[in-house]
Amino acid sequence: MAELILQGQLSTTGTTIEPGSRSNGYRIQSIRINNTTSAYEYKLERYQASTGLLTTIYDLSLDLGDVLTDEYSYFLPAGDYLVLTSNVSTTNYLINGIQ
Repeated sequence: MAELILQGQLSTTGTTIEPGSRSNGYRIQSIRINNTTSAYEYKLERYQASTGLLTTIYDLSLDLGDVLTDEYSYFLPAGDYLVLTSNVSTTNYLINGIQ
């Protein structure tokens, strides 16, 4: 197993977190979101290839400087992915996992 680290800024139209098509899948262990320039909206969705459904996990309103740390473990089989969306383009993300 190898460590997985993804980071960057979220798109206002959604940032797809799809580590790849590895047949045995990936485990996302933590997601950290923050924005130091303004209040922001943040939504996490999960696409499941087996059902073809995109499901909202949560949709939150956060204040300037708020940091969200999600330590729920998400197992993503091949074809599944997460979509992270913010209404502010300067929202940062850091994802840790294993593959």
